[in-house]
Amino acid sequence: MNTDYDLGSKIKSGAFWIYIQGWFGAVLHFASGIALARLMEPEDFGVFHAVNAYSSLLVQQVNFGMPGALLQARELEDSQWNSAFWVMEAIAALCTILVLFFSGWLSQFYADDRYTTIIRLSCVNLFIMPYMQINGSILRRSMDYKTVSHILMFSSFFSIGVSVTLAALGLGPYSLLISGIVSSFLSALLMKRKAPWQPQLAFNWEGLKPLVRFGWRLHLNKSLNMFATRVDNMMVGSIMGVGQLGYYNRAFNLSRMPVTELMGRLYQIFFTGLSRIQNNLEYSQKMLQKIVGTMCLAIFPFLIILILQGENVIVILYGEKWLPSAMPLKIMALGSFPYLIAVTLGSLSDAQNLVARETPIQVFNALATIVAVLIGSRWGLEGISWGIAVKSFLLLILLQQMIARSHVKLKFVRLIQAIIPAIIASMAGFAAGGTADYVLHHFYPGSAYLHISLVILAVFTTYGITIFTIARFKPDNEMLASNLKIFKEIFTKLRARLFGLFKSN
Repeated sequence: MNTDYDLGSKIKSGAFWIYIQGWFGAVLHFASGIALARLMEPEDFGVFHAVNAYSSLLVQQVNFGMPGALLQARELEDSQWNSAFWVMEAIAALCTILVLFFSGWLSQFYADDRYTTIIRLSCVNLFIMPYMQINGSILRRSMDYKTVSHILMFSSFFSIGVSVTLAALGLGPYSLLISGIVSSFLSALLMKRKAPWQPQLAFNWEGLKPLVRFGWRLHLNKSLNMFATRVDNMMVGSIMGVGQLGYYNRAFNLSRMPVTELMGRLYQIFFTGLSRIQNNLEYSQKMLQKIVGTMCLAIFPFLIILILQGENVIVILYGEKWLPSAMPLKIMALGSFPYLIAVTLGSLSDAQNLVARETPIQVFNALATIVAVLIGSRWGLEGISWGIAVKSFLLLILLQQMIARSHVKLKFVRLIQAIIPAIIASMAGFAAGGTADYVLHHFYPGSAYLHISLVILAVFTTYGITIFTIARFKPDNEMLASNLKIFKEIFTKLRARLFGLFKSN
């Protein structure tokens, strides 16, 4: 049996479904974001994200690195699944006690009476997550990402319908809280049907030890990373108020959306695949190059659009009341370029068990975020946004250097080779989009819809032509060749279906 081919086919199949799920989720979040932003006020989003900054950290504590450890382990016994589950449930109970004790004190920093109720109700999610993570890990270990994607797409669709309905009824931030709980519960229930595992009253410390040895380091790094991505919300809300936090969070989430909606879902499959070939360093590096190059090709043009058309994007999607988010959006979109590459490198680092070396970098990430907010707040949201963007570049440099000095020895030149086509195409697309923006702004002022549509057309047309030109002069570039092959296959299938429709008519 050709294991490389088998693994490669499973990765391609899984990547396809997660890719579909990513775009499905992106479309849903865009649509729901438009509706919710027009139904709710910035203060509603602000108080919810002030709570979410803490509740997401608590969810991370409940996971305790167990999902990653379960995926990384070569073999697992039933007792290990049960032990991992009960550890997570015990942590959920402890976190709930802490929330009940400290929630009143935390609410004083945000001057919103709804804070205490929302953060206490969010604890319901903590007890659902272990079921979702265990059954999800069973499906992911078998590389059944098709089923996982179907479940998450359905849960997202249903929960977003709940949030919009409740927001229309005037429930404000509670609509976001309830929809999140509904999404987790529905995902856990559907995963249990597809991976029929249920906990038993059994605990095996010896079987748990290897999971904890790997998981606690992974947990520490992910907790530090999450703290670094949430501490800005904690600080902006307490320093500048929940209204300003609403503007800031809207800009941050939109600037990261092209990355998180795709890379966030693909991370686990990349981590699982790279873990399976962790002993073959050369193959791992080649696989990483393809992953990085493909992700950059897919995501860079969307970031260019955000930089060029931040104001029009905000007005069209959310309305003029959200315009204070426009400039922070454009600034933080710059930071999403290195952020994408850093997240991809993180999958290789975790697969190669470099979590111990990654810990100091995550400490830097958290401290740099705190410094960025403290110093940047003197210049308002724009100053904070510049600090966050600069931090992303520094984080990428530190992560690459750490991997280069490890046994993996990933050289910087290999990263450059992977991303150079996307960089060249991005520069060409930015120049074309910037020119179109200038011409339209000075000579043909009109509606925001027409303006942004023509700029997008200029960016994507130039970007695509540049990529095809590079591929023509660099036929030995495996990453470009494989991506163009996939594009041609999709185009051929779509053309065949269109012709089939015309013939039937």
